[in-house]
Amino acid sequence: MKRRYGLLGLLSLIGVLGLVSGNRVYLPFLAWAVFFRYLFVEADEMFTANLGRAAAWAFYLQLAATTGITLLAAGGGQPPETALLRGIGVGFGLALMGFALLAAWFEWRERPCHD
Repeated sequence: MKRRYGLLGLLSLIGVLGLVSGNRVYLPFLAWAVFFRYLFVEADEMFTANLGRAAAWAFYLQLAATTGITLLAAGGGQPPETALLRGIGVGFGLALMGFALLAAWFEWRERPCHD
């Protein structure tokens, strides 16, 4: 599967579901449509390594955010179930944003300078 990174854009279909159903909770998934452009990129070793690095950093960001938000919410007097759900939600959202931003940053850094 040569262009599998472009298939990440299919996650934006969840956002389309939000548009159709009127449920605004799903709308942030529309941001995944940005990855459809990778359907037309020939993946080399550096590209694959950069996406792997972005995924690793996003994973660590999710772990830290989930732990921190859960502890803050539980310390703030919320029930443990609510605190954990908030932590997981915020951690997931930050991981998505972190992955997208880091992937763009690593791709930008790889480009040669055009003077």
